[in-house]
Amino acid sequence: MVVGSGFSAFGSGFSKEAFIWTAENGVQSLTDILISEGVVLTGWELREALGVFADGQTIVGTGINPDGNSEGL
Repeated sequence: MVVGSGFSAFGSGFSKEAFIWTAENGVQSLTDILISEGVVLTGWELREALGVFADGQTIVGTGINPDGNSEGL
């Protein structure tokens, strides 16, 4: 598993977004994966995935919270 960030089309421009890459599924949006698992991310923007624990279950990074402030995740 590899984690990181990239730019994706969003509305009329581009937005920085956290991603996960696996040999099985290729590149996927971290936001999309978490939402599909039932995580409520209303108002959050996950911007960077900076690291992943060896178990593949814990990812650390940064994002923008619902108040518009940068926050570690």
